[in-house]
Amino acid sequence: MNEWYYSDAGQQRGPVSFDELRQRAASGQLNAVSDLVWNSTMTGWQPAGQVPRIFDSTGAPPVPSSNPYAAPLSQDLSAPLAGGALPMIPPGSQPPDVIVCVSRAFTLTNRNFLRLLIIGVVYFIILLVLTSLIAWMTMPKAVNFSDPSSFQAYAGSASQFSILRLLLQFVQNIISIFLYLGLARVGLNVVSGGTISVAQLFSGGSKLLTAFGASILFGLAVGIGFILLIVPGIYLLIRLGYFLPAIVDRNLGAVDSLKYSWELTRNSGLPIFLLWIVSGLLVFAGMLLLGIGLIYAIPVVSIATVVVYRWLQYGHVAVQDEPGTETPVLRRIL
Repeated sequence: MNEWYYSDAGQQRGPVSFDELRQRAASGQLNAVSDLVWNSTMTGWQPAGQVPRIFDSTGAPPVPSSNPYAAPLSQDLSAPLAGGALPMIPPGSQPPDVIVCVSRAFTLTNRNFLRLLIIGVVYFIILLVLTSLIAWMTMPKAVNFSDPSSFQAYAGSASQFSILRLLLQFVQNIISIFLYLGLARVGLNVVSGGTISVAQLFSGGSKLLTAFGASILFGLAVGIGFILLIVPGIYLLIRLGYFLPAIVDRNLGAVDSLKYSWELTRNSGLPIFLLWIVSGLLVFAGMLLLGIGLIYAIPVVSIATVVVYRWLQYGHVAVQDEPGTETPVLRRIL
């Protein structure tokens, strides 16, 4: 008799018999769409409703082949990614469990800590050098108080350096977006069980123009929201905040990435806000440890954000490994 495994609130359960699975289905403890099942005869996890006989006598609804709630974008965002076999859940049908997602982030950070540390060090060195260079290049000459003419020279140089600072800060923003695209690729690979490397930090060049345009639209929307009594700005920040991972993950355009983030975060505003609070507490705890704890806290917080993103797409399966392994189920979407 084959032993079966199933997902329950983001956790892998089992082994159980097939009859036990049927009993769970009959009692409403097994969801045909959001709960996944697996045994050794199957190539991968499947929604319980796709496995014959589990719901034969329970009148379970059929598992949709596509997402009927998908926003009308330029491509079908409800379909599984190329090469994958996991069905995407309807947006808003499974709000993420933040504690489970953060716990998963700890697990994945532990598995990849050394490589994440190296990538993080390279990232912060680049930003530190860039920031220091801009500060050095835009520092006006000191005023000589014994020479009145130096005041005029100072005023002129300050004006010139202000323009130069704006130009250099623009360049800095472009480079920051470029590096963030690389970090998003690293995070997506970690959560999905793919390989990661320093080279991925510089892999966002082909998406840079799209990301820059989307960032401008995002900044305008959120900025207007904050002007309107702050709360709308926070809401827009939550709903639109996954546009950059969407660009990397699904190769969307600037507008479509914002639409995708808006649709993906449906009914999940409160959990995402809770994630911000938990992330802030983790970073604060890292700072209390003389700042050394940030070496660990920052990767955990970054990975937790991506875990939530994957949960919004695939539900509980985003935090599960294949039975008896340390291979994420999401490995099959790579």
